[in-house]
Amino acid sequence: MTLLGKRLLFGEGAPPSPQHGIGHLLEAARRGSGEAMALAARLAAWGVMQKRDMALGLDYLVRSAEQGWAPAQAEMRFLARSDGDDWRDLRRSVDLPAWLTSPAPRPIFARPRALAYDAFASADECDWIIGRLCMDLERAKVYRGVADAMVAETRTNSEAGFMLKSSDLPMCLIRNRIAAALRVAPEFCEVTKLLHYLPGQTFAPHTDYFDPSVPALSDAIAQRGQRYATFLLYLSDNYVGGETDFPHAGFRYKGRKGDALLFFSVDEAGAPDPMSMHAGLPPTKGEKWVLSQWIGSRSINAFMTPGPTPPPLDGQWLKSFAPQA
Repeated sequence: MTLLGKRLLFGEGAPPSPQHGIGHLLEAARRGSGEAMALAARLAAWGVMQKRDMALGLDYLVRSAEQGWAPAQAEMRFLARSDGDDWRDLRRSVDLPAWLTSPAPRPIFARPRALAYDAFASADECDWIIGRLCMDLERAKVYRGVADAMVAETRTNSEAGFMLKSSDLPMCLIRNRIAAALRVAPEFCEVTKLLHYLPGQTFAPHTDYFDPSVPALSDAIAQRGQRYATFLLYLSDNYVGGETDFPHAGFRYKGRKGDALLFFSVDEAGAPDPMSMHAGLPPTKGEKWVLSQWIGSRSINAFMTPGPTPPPLDGQWLKSFAPQA
């Protein structure tokens, strides 16, 4: 039943039918499947076809750990930041407010508007993120339209997306921390990406906003709204070179492991800002790992979460990140 639920939920070997897949997984969890319980935890935490409920997700994760499901046990220990095998005691040790708390940002550049978050994530969290998705890396692509992605010589690094199938509760909480730091609902976060650069690999100068003069990207704006901001969490720092370069602004940034950079692709009126053009420069030694999170102007109900849709982000949200006089 767990296998059938996964196939229907993820469309593996069968046409996707998320509602039926979730039903099978919940029934398998009720009958004692540790794997199904772990998946039910993820569904509750991410709010897949249900209201987001981290507490319920943790309860499912405890039950999964008690059934001996090793990935759930590893998650519980990591979430509680403690060893041991008293899963209910570890559940009580999970400090959700601490997981969602981030340092205050500090402005570092005026245009494009850029802010730094020092020590946004711990070294252990950075290592967890890399370990969670490093086996799923593939050649990164460039995007020219809504459904048009291609391999190009302007981008030679690798990437992997944190989809429902490849995510977990720690990753959900880290994404929620990003959303909280940016004062948005998690639905405004596009797919979170893990980026990897080996020596010599690069992402040539590009912009993250959708150019309204390009028909396919104009369609993307009509369907999804504009892409307002980019949040980069630096997961490693034992490499040489590899800065994030803003060539029009004459500005480069290289974070320490756990630091983050937020920059805006639009001005305070929501218009594309060409000064936000940036590049991922190639490391000359070592490996560069980065988590990338785009923030759109409209919520993306990717997981079919029920409930009202949050209003679009506006100029007030953009101005709230302007340096205070």
